[in-house]
Parts: sequence; C-alpha cells; structure tokens
Amino acid sequence: MKTKIDTSDPRYIILYAGTGEENNYVDDIDQWRSEWQKRMDNEEQFGVIYVYPQPKPQTEKSEENKPTKRERNEALENAFTASLAKFRREERQRTNRLMTGYVGVYQSEMGDDHLARAQKGYNKVGRYNYGLRGNFFRDVAAAKTWLDEVANLDPLPLDAVGSTGDTDTTTAIFYGSTAGSTELIAEQVQTAWAAEHGETPPIVNVGDISELSNFLEHDRLLIGIPTWNIGKMQDDWEIAYPLLDEVDLTGKQFAIFGVGDQYGYPDNFQDGMGILGRKLQERGGILVGYTSTDGYEHDYSVAIENGRFMGLAIDDINQPELTEERIKQWVKQVQQEWREITLQL
Repeated sequence: MKTKIDTSDPRYIILYAGTGEENNYVDDIDQWRSEWQKRMDNEEQFGVIYVYPQPKPQTEKSEENKPTKRERNEALENAFTASLAKFRREERQRTNRLMTGYVGVYQSEMGDDHLARAQKGYNKVGRYNYGLRGNFFRDVAAAKTWLDEVANLDPLPLDAVGSTGDTDTTTAIFYGSTAGSTELIAEQVQTAWAAEHGETPPIVNVGDISELSNFLEHDRLLIGIPTWNIGKMQDDWEIAYPLLDEVDLTGKQFAIFGVGDQYGYPDNFQDGMGILGRKLQERGGILVGYTSTDGYEHDYSVAIENGRFMGLAIDDINQPELTEERIKQWVKQVQQEWREITLQL
C-alpha cells in the first residue's frame, strides 16, 4: 500500500502511512503536516488521523523475559526528531487554535492494556507537540466519532506548567522535552518537591526561554533532560548547550533528573544527563543528587561518574512502577544535600 493522504472530508486529514519501510516514514509525516499547514492557512477547523500501515512485530524477549537490544537507524531517528521539533516550534500556536485533535489508528488485534497505553501516549504527544487532545483507536470510524465529539470543546491552554500555592523563588525546575515525557516527569518532581518542602518551585521549558541568564535568577535548579536518539541531548537542550559557555554558574547548585530507555538504548542510557551535567560543572555549578546504578540494566552510560549516575535516572517506559518512589526519595536526598551545603557556607 502506498502512502495515501485522504482530505475528502473537511473535518479530517487522514494519513494511511505507506509501505511501512522506514525510509518512507519521515516523508509520510512531512507530507501529512504540509496538509495541516494548507488547511490552517485557510483558517479551517479539522482533526488529524494517523493510520498505521501494518501490525508492528512483537518485541523479542530475552531469556529473562526482558526486551533485547534493538538495532537503531540513527539517521532516521535524527530526521524524525528534527521534523517533529521544527513543526512544534513553528506551528503549535496554530494547531492549538484551529485543530480539534490528534488520533492514531492501529487496524489489527490489540489488547485492552496495549490500547490504554497507546491512548495515554497519543494524548501526551498531542498535548505537548500540538496543543491538542490526543487519542488512539482500533478503527478509523471510531477516530472520526471522537474528533467530532471534541470539536466544540475549548482549545487546551498552552501556558507552561505553572506553580500552585507559595512559590519557592530560590529554586526552579528547567526541563527540555520532545514528546512530552520529560514534561510529565518535571510535573511529578514539582509535586514531590512541594509535598516535601512546603513550597512549589516554578517550572520552565528551556525551549521557551531566549537566553540562559534566566538560570541566574535562582540559586538552585532542578534540571530535566531526556536522552534522544543515539546518545544525544534533547533538541532544546542541544540548542541551549553552547549558550552555557556565556553564563558563569559559579556557586549555583544543580540536581539533574534524566529520562531514558535502558533496553532500547543500552549503550547510551542517560547520556544526555552526563553531557549536560559535566558542562554545568565546567561552568562552575555544584552538582548534587547522585544516585546508585542498582536496579537498572544497561551496558554503558556517559552519565555514570565514580560508579553512580550524576542524577536521578528515570525509565518510565520499562520501569514505570518505580518512577514515583524514585522521585520522592531523590527529592528528599537533594533537599538534604542542599541543606548541608548551606550549613557549610
């Protein structure tokens, strides 16, 4: 089946994605988004539907019933990330204002648990990248029905995650996120910090600030960074990284939480945390919040220093049941280490 974009109904743009060959994937997505832009230029309201071309093969299992190392196509993953980030930065205001929703469809057998995870994932990606409600269904008819139901709802707010209650102006959370996972972890860190400390640190998307002098407004910073593709920093942090050379961070206190996939990227797990952490130290920052590597399964990580992770390592893909407790314990640890530094000053 060749790539087909169905624009016959003005309420939807549907991509029936090509043959499933990976070198067609980014082109399919880019053509699909080009159709969005044309509709938005005409100030039309519509929703988008992505129809997967064929059942995806089941992930192989090792003897320990864990996912095995997968072959990666670095060029493809880089191209997809760049395409997604470009569209998010340039079009998110318009997609939020004009579009009704973002839906995936997988036309094959799918268990209820798998469907629920897909619905949650599509909602996360839709909200973060396009400012849209997202969902996932087993057939196109159900996707259309859902888009019709949400068409009259108010657009989602595009404001960055805000703080509630008393604001802790000495501490802030800065994060970068491509698909929305790190944003959600940043919210959890913010909630845990408020519960433990009694005040809520403001939370800032590093992609929304023009210069890193914003760092200097706070004495202590909690930094969130995912590792993308083959050991790369998330794209907003990649842009911000060289700007750190222009900022004197001497005496500033940092703690990093990283988001990664230890089975999908066993040779590069949490590399983004290590790359950014060493730069912060190089610029004079004081790094706290190191954590044990126990309980993780990976081959190599740039984020390991003296046998420990340089911050909190989150794998919400393979170990979601551990995320909440890991965050709570890490928040307590960071607060204690920062108190000890204060007493020494």
